[in-house]
Amino acid sequence: MKSTIALFFLAGIAAASAQHHTGHSASKTSSQVSPKQTTAQYAGEQKRSIKALSDDMIDGYRLGRGMGMAKAAELNHYPGPMHILDMKATLKLTQEQTSQLQAIFEAMHTEAVTNGNRLIDEEQALDDIFTNGMADSSTVQRLTARIGELQAKIRFAHLNAHIRAQKILSKEQIALYDQERGYTEGAAASGKKLKHKK
Repeated sequence: MKSTIALFFLAGIAAASAQHHTGHSASKTSSQVSPKQTTAQYAGEQKRSIKALSDDMIDGYRLGRGMGMAKAAELNHYPGPMHILDMKATLKLTQEQTSQLQAIFEAMHTEAVTNGNRLIDEEQALDDIFTNGMADSSTVQRLTARIGELQAKIRFAHLNAHIRAQKILSKEQIALYDQERGYTEGAAASGKKLKHKK
């Protein structure tokens, strides 16, 4: 009889202890939950002159930089004219190739800079109507349509320069370009073959 009572007594202590630890654990977990993050990832960007464009982006558009817009060409064996010219000694460009590539680059650069400045103006206009509390659907639609059209023109200018440049180079020059730029391993891994009409 005494042993039975002792067993019930010990069981009660174990249950109480388990409940205490479980409750303590749950309470601890609840207290450790961090509050919901409410700060936006673009906090601080409200100080920009044009909210949608960083200073680097504005400089890129004004200077006609590629800003990754021609990756579809660059990473698929369509070299960029500026980089080709930078590597003219390595690629052993002829004088004719150099002249043609320089002309391609200058035409692309002129178009990119012209439309880049127009895009900045349109982005400024878009920003201004929101800043001044004058935004309405029709005006925003008109401005965003213009911005989209200018973005397409700028990207095409860069991509088309790569298309034109590729036609000037030999297959061997393109392969060397890819190698020097570090694209060879990626091309081999993807199983893609160099496409060139020459």
